[in-house]
Amino acid sequence: MTPEERKQFVAELRTTAGLFGRRLDEGMGQLYAKALDDLPLERLLLALDELVREAERETRFPMPRELRDRARGIRRHARRLTEEERARIYQAVWTRMAAWEREGHQASAWPAFKWAWGAAVQEAGITGDLGTALHVAWSKWLAAGPPLTQDSKTRILRDVLPRIRPGSAFGTALIEIAAAASAHDREPGEDG
Repeated sequence: MTPEERKQFVAELRTTAGLFGRRLDEGMGQLYAKALDDLPLERLLLALDELVREAERETRFPMPRELRDRARGIRRHARRLTEEERARIYQAVWTRMAAWEREGHQASAWPAFKWAWGAAVQEAGITGDLGTALHVAWSKWLAAGPPLTQDSKTRILRDVLPRIRPGSAFGTALIEIAAAASAHDREPGEDG
């Protein structure tokens, strides 16, 4: 790619990313251009155009490898998970991520999530392009918040109980739940 072609590609790339709700800064655009420098500009622009025309609600902005495949005409069709597969994978990923969170890491959760996802998919023996499913799972996991451990359940109940009218059926039920929660086995890593 010539410097002028690179400039044109980065401008188109940034515009296309904006359509997907992703803001690409100049530096990231240059990284894409560097990774795809060996491909003809016309093919890259055509791939971006096709991406916009074929986009669905769950389509995410492609990584350089995916854009390279599109420009070369290689189609890796996204594989949809069945409900059973999704439930099994989510359970495995959520369990791994709960353990990761209990360890108190200060780094981004994304690399750990990708590793947990890959391990769960491999254990389930599922193959195919699951890029969209991965990003949907990531969004769901982020929206779910921190894991609900025995300690956090007890803390939530302690915070709620003072606001409940004494003697109400709801308050009585919560007291019973709190007593049962503190009597059960604790989660791994919790002090007893």
